Amino acid sequence: MQIALRSAFPIDARRLVVFTALVLAVIQARTVVLYSLKTHVQLPGTVAARYQRLVRFVQFSFPDSLFPRFALSFLPDGPVDLILKCV
Repeated sequence: MQIALRSAFPIDARRLVVFTALVLAVIQARTVVLYSLKTHVQLPGTVAARYQRLVRFVQFSFPDSLFPRFALSFLPDGPVDLILKCV
């Protein structure tokens, strides 16, 4: 998974390790609450140290274009119809 994320997110290797661990923890725990993820994330250190590492990571701002580019990379080539639903 880290290889796929590395191609889409050209970030520092240490941040990439935390990002990969965070994505896998979110999938496993089915939550985005950092306090809950601290026990699921596969990073070295104590639970408190892992939590602090997650907190520091989410304070890092990604360039705005990275996430849409990553999501669009999974779509087939050709035109794409975008449907917006207003609630």
